[in-house]
Amino acid sequence: MEANEDIYDTSDLPIPPPPPIPPPPTLFMMQDQNNMVQSALPSPLDVAATIAQQFKDCLHYDDEMTSIHRITCGGDSSQLLLFLQREVNADDLVNQRNHLGCTPLRLAAADGHYECIELLLKSGADVDAADVKCQTPLFAAVRNQHTKCCSKLLEFGSCPNGNPGNTSTPLHMALVGGNIEIFLMLLENGAHPDQLINNPLVPCCSLHEVLMCNFDPHDEYLVWKSLLRCGCTTDSYLYHICVIHKRENLITLLHDFGTPMREQETNLISHLDSLAARKYKQLLGSPRSLKSACRLTIISCLPKPRRNLNMLDILPLPPILVRFIKFL
Repeated sequence: MEANEDIYDTSDLPIPPPPPIPPPPTLFMMQDQNNMVQSALPSPLDVAATIAQQFKDCLHYDDEMTSIHRITCGGDSSQLLLFLQREVNADDLVNQRNHLGCTPLRLAAADGHYECIELLLKSGADVDAADVKCQTPLFAAVRNQHTKCCSKLLEFGSCPNGNPGNTSTPLHMALVGGNIEIFLMLLENGAHPDQLINNPLVPCCSLHEVLMCNFDPHDEYLVWKSLLRCGCTTDSYLYHICVIHKRENLITLLHDFGTPMREQETNLISHLDSLAARKYKQLLGSPRSLKSACRLTIISCLPKPRRNLNMLDILPLPPILVRFIKFL
């Protein structure tokens, strides 16, 4: 037995060195619904390089603004026109960034100077030139609720999703500001219905966010319907939320757009007896009409997200039937 004990005696063996400590990660991966999303955890040098890039081509802080920036801030379109006609290098000046990266167009959009915006765009201003905070002219116009300016910028091809370097989007700004007209305008011009925040690590459901804004019931319904028509993401848990918030009209809307009813939500709702809960139980116990099923089958053929129901206008169908399929 003693010999056997000696075999397992490791007291005289050298202690192995501890494993090396791995360097701090610079990247990590997150699994989303469709693919792997790579999100960077930048080092201080990376942060410094990013900041330096943001201030590239900006005026020195002491200089602040040039003449065209000052004229644009004042909103004097007549003076701006004279300046553009007089300056030989006007094509370069219209995209000059001040000390914070704001071009004349970005300043005009923030202040709502519509005539100046028109002049700058016709003079070749970059419609999506962002400042050091990655705020585009459209983002600034939406944030300050200049509806007419937003329309003009979109007309000249501004990206309705804003700049990906900014964590927020014009659609989110319109929602937070409660401006339904701008919100619908952005959707009509191709804004991503699920892209309120440019951060894959922060889950955000557009329909849920609308509920949290406490809109007027009519406006809330209109926004939900517009998001659903554009193909926003839905899930069965939204039924439960609608029941909790007593939104029976939104329950019907979810059902019309084909959101599935699952057992988990049904179990949560089964003991409730509000109007919304009764609407859910009624829809759950009733078969979908053939007309509704055909509509869902047709629109399921369209690409999502940013589904364009106007593509259905080419179908050789009576106009009244096309309007039904388009949820109009």
